[in-house]
Amino acid sequence: VQVWLRSSASGETINPFTAGQLSLVDNRPIVQIDGQPAEGVSTRSTAYYDETDRAVRWRLTLTREAGAAYDELVVAARPFRVNRTLAPFCNPIMAGEEQLWLNNAPFLATRTAPDAFASGRTWAGLTYELGEGPVILDFDLAGRAGSERPPAADFDKRLAETQEAWAERANQALIAVPDGTVQAALDSSLGYLLLASDPDGPHPGPLAHNAIWTRDAAYMGLALLMRGHDEVVRNYVTAVFDGQEADGRIPPIQGEAAPWENNEWDAQGQAIFLAMQLYKYSGDREYLEAIYPQMVLAADYTASLREQNAADAGPTRGLLPISLSAE
Repeated sequence: VQVWLRSSASGETINPFTAGQLSLVDNRPIVQIDGQPAEGVSTRSTAYYDETDRAVRWRLTLTREAGAAYDELVVAARPFRVNRTLAPFCNPIMAGEEQLWLNNAPFLATRTAPDAFASGRTWAGLTYELGEGPVILDFDLAGRAGSERPPAADFDKRLAETQEAWAERANQALIAVPDGTVQAALDSSLGYLLLASDPDGPHPGPLAHNAIWTRDAAYMGLALLMRGHDEVVRNYVTAVFDGQEADGRIPPIQGEAAPWENNEWDAQGQAIFLAMQLYKYSGDREYLEAIYPQMVLAADYTASLREQNAADAGPTRGLLPISLSAE
């Protein structure tokens, strides 16, 4: 989703956030961008994830001086994935005046109804095929001159609750370093690691990485253990070992959205490592005993892989077979 300011007189369009000043509120994953000043128009964007209804809440604050050239606000949903491939929009409709549906699912609800709605056309110098183009919500700024709508109380209330929740999570175990920049990175990274914890386990990224990577679970899990999030990591370990096969193999990537199937022989060791780190930090011997037979099975599987090269002469003797990873 992008925001554009447009001059109906000249047709000029700009995105004030392209060169805006980005920051995180309290070093948490609450993103705030102050847009680049644009001839009488100032903008601020604030967005955060609301766990109450599993949605992103976004507020755009805009102040326009009378007579400013930019007299239209355009909110454009553009059909690009993070990996730059197209994701065609199908059946874009407005449900009522304030809710946009794409691909037969709710996508964006606005607090202020747009003055115009369009899809499948050329915009900002880019031409799209019908069904692959942007969906545009157009707001007439000149027509709203002098109007001021009070901030949404629900937005502020949920934002305050979200800030409190992040503060509680960050305080479970503290890491303090003298360098303020490093400290800010530690605090914000904790937030993003927790956001990557889906109900079925850790998902290190969107799109192709919207699945459980055993390697990422090990790295992310260790970081979270250091910050006191034992319960989150216990779910990680359970998710990883739930995918174990009868012969002891642990899939390096698993889940309904796993993008491909391949062998990465470090997965067994990473799973064992994470289970032991969980025990080291939590002292939960009961859980370790419950998972121990699966850890042994994974170790035995690794040993059987090494047997494939046991008769080799030279430096490959006893090593794991070649795979697609970095053992």
